[in-house]
This record gives sequence, structure tokens and C-alpha cells, in this order.
Amino acid sequence: LPQVFGDKTELLIDREAEKHTLLRLNAVGFGAPVVGLFGNGRIEAFLPCKTLTPEEMAHPGFVPHIAARLPWGMARGQEDGTRAVGRAWIQLDTRWRLPGLWCKAPSLVDFAAMRAELAQLKELCDRVASPRVFCHNDLLSGNILVIAPPPRPTFIDFEYSCAGPRGFDLGNHFNEYAGFDCDYTRFPTLEQQAAFFRHYLKPGELQALATAARARRPAELGAAAPQAAAEAAALEALAAEACIYALASHAYWGVWSFIQARYSPIDFDYLDYSALRWAEYHRRKAEFVALVDKNFPA
Repeated sequence: LPQVFGDKTELLIDREAEKHTLLRLNAVGFGAPVVGLFGNGRIEAFLPCKTLTPEEMAHPGFVPHIAARLPWGMARGQEDGTRAVGRAWIQLDTRWRLPGLWCKAPSLVDFAAMRAELAQLKELCDRVASPRVFCHNDLLSGNILVIAPPPRPTFIDFEYSCAGPRGFDLGNHFNEYAGFDCDYTRFPTLEQQAAFFRHYLKPGELQALATAARARRPAELGAAAPQAAAEAAALEALAAEACIYALASHAYWGVWSFIQARYSPIDFDYLDYSALRWAEYHRRKAEFVALVDKNFPA
């Protein structure tokens, strides 16, 4: 299947880095095999498969398989050698002076306020100290293929993939539960996230996270506290990490939409989509910040 790059997509995606990432991921069993390269695209092998719907992606029957298959868990050890495909989300403010954008939205965007918001968000993300791993960064349902029963998912479209904070990959994936109609009431609950994390973590990692949770919250989780309580706190802390980065995900795609509004030939209201992402950011902000404050005291 030919994949042809869109006009101006190099503003968002390092295509040379993407090529190297895809070839390395092919070698460990991820993605559609690349069978040919040309100047503004590539040819990928056809995979006989089913694409998941947003509802299926969040279904308990698929969640364990997706969680266990996430790239950072399968390709650990490669993250240091993987070139970043895009700049970090906190650096997007350097691209905000886009010629022609203002004629489309002269009074809709307060960039100074967004810069201040991102600075505050960065402090919160720094506090949770999310490990640097290999991230897909765009794991929506359309990028998850099921090859054959029993469910064996594989992922495609690694154009935004890079080494980055684990929390972003988690939070961005959970945001995608909203589906194409952007119903963010589908964002997973803490209980649903905990179920996801139990399949996501490798053997022994939950115990290590529980030990770290005891150290952060000694009054509640001291030596006398049962191990089950410490593990529950560890899962909640991982949810706090995912949730604060879910805000980062909204910010990232909100700013991404400004660039698309300027250059994309697709007939889509990117400015309206950006407003929607920022609205959800602000709707969940207080709740997610409170979760960070509880699990990662300043």
C-alpha cells in the first residue's frame, strides 16, 4: 500500500527519523512492513486485519492485549537510540507565530495565556517524573490492528513516535477513548485505568512502584500498611501521571491544530477542533491537578 506524505507535514514530522524508526520497529514485530521507499512516501505491505473502533479499543476484551503490547514495553532498551520524530510538546510555543493564521482567527487565540498555561503544566509534569520511554504518541483506535483471533494487536502509523515521557503515551491513549465524536465522558475512570496498568506493567514493576508510593506518602503507607494498599496507591499514582499528561495531550493537539489550520488542504475546521481540545483541558484541569497533588506532594 502506498503512503504519500501530505504537503507541509515536515513542519510536524521528521520524515527521515520516521523512516529509521519504522525500520527498527519492523525488526521487532511492529507496524506494517516497509517494502519500498520513494521521495515523498513509502510502500507498506498489506496486513489482513481488522481496525478497532473506539468502543472496541476500550472494551475489557481488548484492553489487556493493547496494554501489554504498548511500544515502550516491547521495545524497551531502544529508546535511547531512537531519534525523536517531533519536538517535545512543551516546545510547541516556538511555532506559534504562523504567517496567515491571524487572518483566519484574529481574536480567537490568546497565545500569551497558552504559553503561561504550558509553563504551569510543565512544572506539574516534572513533578511526576515520568520515565523516558519509546512512545507511539498517536495511539487512537484506527492505529490499532487486530491480525487474527485470539486478539493479537499490532500498531501502525508511527509518524509521531519518539522517545518521551511514558505519561504522555498513556494520557494521549486514554484521551482517544473519546473516539471521533470527541465524547470525553469516555475517558477511563481510575478503576479502568488500574485494570489497564496491571497488564501494562512488567512483572515486579508494581511492587517497585508500591515501594516508591510508600516513600512519598509515609503517613498513610508506612511499614504497617498492607501491601495491597501500597499497590493500590501505586496504581493511583500511575493514573495521576497519565491524567496530567492527558492535559499535555490536549495542549499538544490543540497547538498542532493551529499549524494544520494554516497549511492543511483538508476541509476541516481545525480551529474549532483546537478550541474543543483546550475546553476539555480546562474542564478536567482541577481534577487532574488534585490527583497529582495527592500522589506527588510538592
